[in-house]
Amino acid sequence: MFIRVNPFLGISIFIYFISGAIMRLYLQIKGGRLISKRLNCLESLGIDKILLFIPEFVPLSVLKPIYEGLSIFDTEKYELEDYIKMLKIYRRIYVVPCFIGGSITLLYTFIRAFS
Repeated sequence: MFIRVNPFLGISIFIYFISGAIMRLYLQIKGGRLISKRLNCLESLGIDKILLFIPEFVPLSVLKPIYEGLSIFDTEKYELEDYIKMLKIYRRIYVVPCFIGGSITLLYTFIRAFS
């Protein structure tokens, strides 16, 4: 049994997921740059630098005080600001809708399978 999908809707969903993958890759590269610049302030808070490679699990509550503690003359402050902005956008546009959409799809699959 196949589900028929409007071709325009299918292409739109495909573009949505591809753009999400590109944005995630960008955030991983940006996290790598922050790591290479040696943000030592993360170590003092017990945050592992490898978390910057996983955009879904970066704690914003920890990054905000670090951002506010950096000097305005420090270039890391502006890089961290860009990273936080992109991370918020990524979470609002891609992670939350994908989680909700995946949950609804899984629920629909179980309802169809057991009815």
